[in-house]
Amino acid sequence: MTEEQQKVVDFIKSKKKTKFYMNEFCEVFPEMTLRDVKKILTGMINSEIMVYWSSGSTTFYSLKGADPSAD
Repeated sequence: MTEEQQKVVDFIKSKKKTKFYMNEFCEVFPEMTLRDVKKILTGMINSEIMVYWSSGSTTFYSLKGADPSAD
């Protein structure tokens, strides 16, 4: 796991909720663009560290296994 991915995991574990909007991760990387943050999250999904859940109009991200409705 890269340092950036570890920061994302630590951020998620520090919160009480399990689903996050992509723009919430911009708090973790204020120096990065939204596109760069999305690349990190996509890499984590491809590595099966995270999963995404879509309501049809909104996409949420969560750690794999953290939210039963997202798995």
